[in-house]
Amino acid sequence: MAHENALSIRFTEENYATRQEVAKALNTSLIDPLWQNILKYRAQYAKILPLMDVSKRNYSVTYTPNINAKYQNFQTKIVNAMIKYSKISQQAKLEQDRVHDDNMKKIIGLVAKSKNILINDVAINNIINERNRNSDYEELVRYYHAIKSLENNPSIAIDDDFFADYLIELTGQYELTSYYRTHDLEGAKTKFVVNREYLKGVPTQEIEKMMAALIDFIENSSAPTPVKAIVAFYYFNYIKPFDKFNEELSIILLKAIIARSDCEVIAPILPFEILIAENKTLIDEVSLEVQRTRDVTYLVIAALNAMDHVVSEFLDEIVNVENMALKDAYLRGMSDEEFKKEFNIDKNETQFGKMPFVRHEEAETPREEKAVEKKIVKQSQKETLELNETPSPKVTMPLHRLSEEEYEQMEIDLLESDPLLRPQQAHFYVRHRTVGKYYTIQQFKKAEGCVYETARTSMDNLAKRGYYRRENLKNKFVYTPVAKE
Repeated sequence: MAHENALSIRFTEENYATRQEVAKALNTSLIDPLWQNILKYRAQYAKILPLMDVSKRNYSVTYTPNINAKYQNFQTKIVNAMIKYSKISQQAKLEQDRVHDDNMKKIIGLVAKSKNILINDVAINNIINERNRNSDYEELVRYYHAIKSLENNPSIAIDDDFFADYLIELTGQYELTSYYRTHDLEGAKTKFVVNREYLKGVPTQEIEKMMAALIDFIENSSAPTPVKAIVAFYYFNYIKPFDKFNEELSIILLKAIIARSDCEVIAPILPFEILIAENKTLIDEVSLEVQRTRDVTYLVIAALNAMDHVVSEFLDEIVNVENMALKDAYLRGMSDEEFKKEFNIDKNETQFGKMPFVRHEEAETPREEKAVEKKIVKQSQKETLELNETPSPKVTMPLHRLSEEEYEQMEIDLLESDPLLRPQQAHFYVRHRTVGKYYTIQQFKKAEGCVYETARTSMDNLAKRGYYRRENLKNKFVYTPVAKE
């Protein structure tokens, strides 16, 4: 019995597994008693939702302690991102605009991917700057304008007028000749009875009352905001109430719900479009599991993981912006009093105050580069994980201690030579590149002032790019620089 309880906890708290996933993990299909115990364990934490499928059975969502913590942690994280973005220093306002536009560009790129539209950075910039002249991108332009509309009015009521207004925005029509679809979408099952899968939307006669139930749920449910937003995203895509633009409207709906939870400034510009682009296959698969089981928890967790990554990247961008503003203020010689007033920190407490800065006119002549003997280290497959390494660009990297200005010039050279690197990664690498030494994720985290996950992915990217070789040492990874010829 204790063993069965342990498995119920494992396949719920640690990994909210489907029946098929449990069978695969245990390498047996004979799991009926165990699966019933898992469902029984989940049932004590399940909450019935006031939303029904076509067969008139209610959906539910699970709130075990660990899973509920996921919901709450995400809400705390996104509110924290909102606060940091809103309170960004005056010195970084121009960079704040860059963060805003960069995220808008990501949004356009993701929507283009979801619609199989080929587009390049120049065309995306033209859309952002209202200079698009290519009719192939008209749907992207309209989506961009829809997001701008939400950004300008994030507290809009979510009702029939909400969907009508954004449908007009996306279609480019000044008024709608029809509203909800009046026929089944192409490819829909004729009678919608095979395994009760509604991959192309519910029957037309069900749309109006199901949309009314969705609007009532959004306005009156006490569910945590992330849960409410993702459930609404799922249910809207389940109904598919319109002939076109259902996926785009589902993302706008998700953002509008999140915007109303003290996140009105950043919710519209966060690229949650990842759910209908890069994560679409996973989301579709999990949505089908939700249809079969009426347990929306599967989708809430899957979507939340993707959205959490988006917010983490956004927070990292804000940290980078503030760090750049600090460095710029320091180098421009802002007075101690002005510096503390602007950044609420003493100049000598910054990482820059501890470094021997050399002004451009005082810079020493760069020393001659020392030749580095190429070392070939053989490792067993057990000692390292393959990272599909690609050769890194050849950038001149002297290995003696340099002035800060020299390091900064090397960062610039490195970023210009390898555009796939992020500024944080270049900043760390040029200061931690001694062949024969080993560096850790914690060192990156401390040096760059970022979260652990960012440090881990950054070090792995440097390894993928051929700057480091990743090795396994006593159950942890270390990274050693790769000698350049």
